[in-house]
Amino acid sequence: MFSIGYGRDTEGKLAMNFGPMNRAGGERRLNVAITRAREQMIVFSTIRAGDLDLGKSGAAGIRLLRDFLEFAECGQTAAAKADPLDAASQHAGNPDALEESIARALEQRGWTVDRHVGRSNYRISLALRDKAHPDRWCLGVELDGPFWHSGTTVADREILRPAVLRSLGWRTMRVWSTEWVRDPAKVVERIEAAAAGG
Repeated sequence: MFSIGYGRDTEGKLAMNFGPMNRAGGERRLNVAITRAREQMIVFSTIRAGDLDLGKSGAAGIRLLRDFLEFAECGQTAAAKADPLDAASQHAGNPDALEESIARALEQRGWTVDRHVGRSNYRISLALRDKAHPDRWCLGVELDGPFWHSGTTVADREILRPAVLRSLGWRTMRVWSTEWVRDPAKVVERIEAAAAGG
């Protein structure tokens, strides 16, 4: 259960002062708060997403708090509702050349590789099935393609998304396209070592 206790004053005004959330790095506090639930989160709040005026605060923490409240209310953010056919969702189900090259190289080495695992606009590009237990994945491989770029901020891509995946039990690693171009064999070795728990 997640309680947000900020609210309006006796005159009905909402001060855009959310303590540490207003400062640089404040978004990390929200990340810690929302990534602890294993299965479900119930949000209690005296304010709604529409109450937060981003024109009065440029803090990343406040913007992410508004997005979180909007997601809690509606199941998606305004950005997702406004553009349901964004690059990531268009990409889902259509692996690109980089994904296919890496997947094929791993399959040639005996791995079963699933593409675009997930149900949201953000999906794991490649998921390796555990050789000993093929009914589950042992590693998710994130690439710097459309799914990665679908994160609207660096914090979304580099902090929130990995934390959410960890909280869901995923072990993941990142592969940059430049790494693959320079040395595909080394990338495959690195993926296999991570999949083996190394």
